[in-house]
Amino acid sequence: MGAYPMTQPNHPPTWPDQQPYRPLAYPDASPVPPPPKPVGRRIAIAVIGLLVAILAVTGFAYPGFFLHHHDPARTAAAPGSTSAPPTAPTSSAAAKTTIHMGSPEQLAEAKKLIAKFVDALNHDDAKAAGQLACPESASILGGQLIVAVEAPTNLAVADNEPEYEGAGFIGVRVGGTTNQHKVAGEILAWQPLTRAALCVRRLDLKW
Repeated sequence: MGAYPMTQPNHPPTWPDQQPYRPLAYPDASPVPPPPKPVGRRIAIAVIGLLVAILAVTGFAYPGFFLHHHDPARTAAAPGSTSAPPTAPTSSAAAKTTIHMGSPEQLAEAKKLIAKFVDALNHDDAKAAGQLACPESASILGGQLIVAVEAPTNLAVADNEPEYEGAGFIGVRVGGTTNQHKVAGEILAWQPLTRAALCVRRLDLKW
């Protein structure tokens, strides 16, 4: 028989003292630091929580932006309300708060009014005189003018101070001539509490 060459299995050779591979470690090497923690996220969460707390305090406690405060004006104007809207004070109510009967201011206004009335009579301007007359005395005053005043007229307001005669009447002294007759007396101005202005009520002239 012929000699066959000896064959070995296809394995790398091994040595008895061979150890598995391990990475080398140096004595002075520091350990690998752990991954950084998410500090920024925690700060953001804390800030958001603080803002929510402040908003809750100011919105519901003081000053209470989220609360519905009681507003009398809005309550009165609520939809469906049958109450009438507030109205401005009437002229009579306003007059009661502004008129001071017999005050120096009222007496001075009465004298100015009678001076305008006398000027209209002197110019034979019945329309201007009628605009200064009281509505209640249109017929009475008109009759007195027909009887007591006739052109040519030259009347003047006397220097005497007007006199308050009660019930809203103020007498203003006048004198002069009318239709070449000398006359003297007073013209009454009137301002009741329901009026805001004086008007000419009647004549009291004698000749």
